[in-house]
Amino acid sequence: MLVLSQIFALFLTVVGLGMIINAKLFVDAFNEIKSNPGLRLITGLMPILLGSVVIAMHSVWVMAWPVLVTLIGYTLFILGSLRYLFWKQWVNMMARVLSKSVVRSMGVVALAIGLVLGYYSIYMILLI
Repeated sequence: MLVLSQIFALFLTVVGLGMIINAKLFVDAFNEIKSNPGLRLITGLMPILLGSVVIAMHSVWVMAWPVLVTLIGYTLFILGSLRYLFWKQWVNMMARVLSKSVVRSMGVVALAIGLVLGYYSIYMILLI
């Protein structure tokens, strides 16, 4: 489904840039999440829901770029489930490794995936 690719392209591009530019915001947000049970619940349930939608609508296993959307869906579902089921371990692990440099690195990865998806799902469609 091309629309999911375009949504993820736009989202990951903007979020990736935000993580690179505003890394401290993400570190501060995590510190808020770890002390707030409601936020921990939502940050576990939302990726499960979004991952479930992607898996149900776009489970495409091909040796081409559409598999990126499928992998994003499964990643969201699995990480959200682990975060929801094992929240204490998640908080402990993230507290040990999360820093501005780690957030910036994750931002570079998100930006790269967003740009690749954008290239294939938006730009390539214009050429057809």
